[in-house]
Amino acid sequence: MSDISEDVESSETKQPNRLLILAVLAGVILLVQLPNLLIRNVYIKNYTSTNDWMVYVILPVIIMTLMIGFAIVLAGLIPKLAAFECRWFRWSRREFLEFMLLPFGVITSFFIVGFLSYRFGLPLTEPVTRFENESYVCSYIPLFVWIIIRISILGPVAEEIFWRGYVQSTLMRIFHPVLAVLVQAALFGLVHFRPVLGFLQVFLFGLIFGIWCYRRKTLLPVIIMHIAFNSFVVLNECRDWYEVRQIKTTHNYVTEFVENSKPAAYDPNDDAREEYANAGQLVVEFPEELKEVRKRYPTQWSKEERAQAEDWVASNTEALDLVEKGTQKPYYRIEYDHDGDLMLSLSERDIDKIKHFAFALCLRAKLQTAQGQYEQGFNDVETCYKLGRHLAPGKGLLPQLVAYAVCSLAVNTERMIIAYEDIKPVQLIHLQRQLETFAKSNQIEFDFIEEKYICLDVIQRIFTDDGHGGGHIPRSAFIKRNLPNGEFASVISSFASVSESDIRLWRKLERHRTTAEVKRYYDLSEKACLMPPWQYNRGFNGIKISIENIKNRNPLIKTFSPGIDRLVEIAARSRANLDALIATLAIVRFKADTQRLPVNLSELVTADYLKTIPVDPFNNGPLIYRRSDDDFLLYSFGADFDDDGGTPSKWGYGEKGGDQVFWPVQESTEDSESIAETKTR
Repeated sequence: MSDISEDVESSETKQPNRLLILAVLAGVILLVQLPNLLIRNVYIKNYTSTNDWMVYVILPVIIMTLMIGFAIVLAGLIPKLAAFECRWFRWSRREFLEFMLLPFGVITSFFIVGFLSYRFGLPLTEPVTRFENESYVCSYIPLFVWIIIRISILGPVAEEIFWRGYVQSTLMRIFHPVLAVLVQAALFGLVHFRPVLGFLQVFLFGLIFGIWCYRRKTLLPVIIMHIAFNSFVVLNECRDWYEVRQIKTTHNYVTEFVENSKPAAYDPNDDAREEYANAGQLVVEFPEELKEVRKRYPTQWSKEERAQAEDWVASNTEALDLVEKGTQKPYYRIEYDHDGDLMLSLSERDIDKIKHFAFALCLRAKLQTAQGQYEQGFNDVETCYKLGRHLAPGKGLLPQLVAYAVCSLAVNTERMIIAYEDIKPVQLIHLQRQLETFAKSNQIEFDFIEEKYICLDVIQRIFTDDGHGGGHIPRSAFIKRNLPNGEFASVISSFASVSESDIRLWRKLERHRTTAEVKRYYDLSEKACLMPPWQYNRGFNGIKISIENIKNRNPLIKTFSPGIDRLVEIAARSRANLDALIATLAIVRFKADTQRLPVNLSELVTADYLKTIPVDPFNNGPLIYRRSDDDFLLYSFGADFDDDGGTPSKWGYGEKGGDQVFWPVQESTEDSESIAETKTR
């Protein structure tokens, strides 16, 4: 009977003992992890340490002390609630031979996880935690050495004593040995706070070490393997950390760009910035219902459309007066809003305001000329052209694109006025002389000063600096683990979406050569934008080929440079548009004086109505001029580079190509679309 009662008593107390052991174990693991939680949630913000001594010295020492302390004290003092069933080493040949196999298991798991990371592009670790004061840590070598020793030696010793010596041995009192090994490996992976593949990597290590400790009951072999693995990782990360530390932002390209873009002998009193800013506060937005109206001349409007247009223009009178006052000043400097980065161009809100200015000026010009107020109307067109011209020199690409669009709007408005109004020859002569002056001294030319500085700034943020102009992109930029945080990562993060072939090109980049290629690339680009597209596309002087070769072999330039082919076309379109208007004025004047149309454009030059025959930049020859009854046809081949007989299109685009017809005037949405395009260059 006594034996039976003992069995009953044992069965009644067995389950509570397991729960108690499990509760104590859970409490110990939680206490050990509390300093880790403090590090992650209190002393690290945005992957940057806020207190290096707490993160790298004090709290890690507390964690290691708790691990070793609980493992030894609990197992020694309260054996019923804790276990430590491993020896350090068994001095036998079998132990030594099996230890020789242990690295193969670790290496195999390493390659499995590495393959998964490569195949699916998943990270193994979080970004590297940065020191609060990296220059201090570098100069204080003992602290840095301590960090290396702690991670590579002391940490593995403490973790193996705690997880395999104490946790796994204790779990075996509660669960089946297989389940105990799996649970400790899972907990070991969880407390390392890593992404999915990082967890899998740590879990596999914990599983391999756990199996060893279950079968052999020894700790020293797994401690040695843990030290070897951590030492390899630390050395690897030290190399990455050292490389990233060689990235030095020595130049403030923002300040340099702003200073170099400043006009010579800059005087704030000659700057139109204040007038444009005040006008922007007063301008009334262009109403959507006038979108179709502005494409036509007032004689084609209904009474309601005319009244609406007049009301909107009148509401912008004060703003337009300020704009006109601003265009009388010699220049306009953009006040850039930045936080140390480049990419300084106009905001979408600024573009919208300029669009409202330009639309209001040109709409008012049409209203005035339709009422016979030619001088006032042409003055508004001139103001619009000057507004566009103010946006061009010494600025980023976006303001320059807006400048081209605004000037194109002014030219097209003047052409429409000439088509619908009978302008006196004296006024036509004045207009032509004015446009010839613009064409000679105020023609917009692309410059790439901002784009050049952007690339140079990117280079200094992602390349190491050897002090002699050389350097390379750190290795950590091309691996999914261990990507440093900060300016370097903000640029390098774009690598995640590029192909392996592009990655190979990025790896080959050398700082000195990349810097030289950036400067050469943009010098060639400026020359290209002065060339007619037909010449550029046929490879004259090898400029197009050189530009494409540099872009194809240098992914940095390919990533950050604009589409040069498109810019060559935009620049040529602007030149052709203005030249065509000058030629149109000459033809209209000739007809008014002689009561007939000129036979060809050469006759205009001979009769001194035109200084030179206007060249078609999309054709190795002049603009096409043809007489037809009492009217004429004037057009460019457009971007398809062929003669479609004057079939109207938007610069040769469309299913069947076409030509850019300047005369007769075509109803077109080109102006508004051109300004809209600048938002998404």
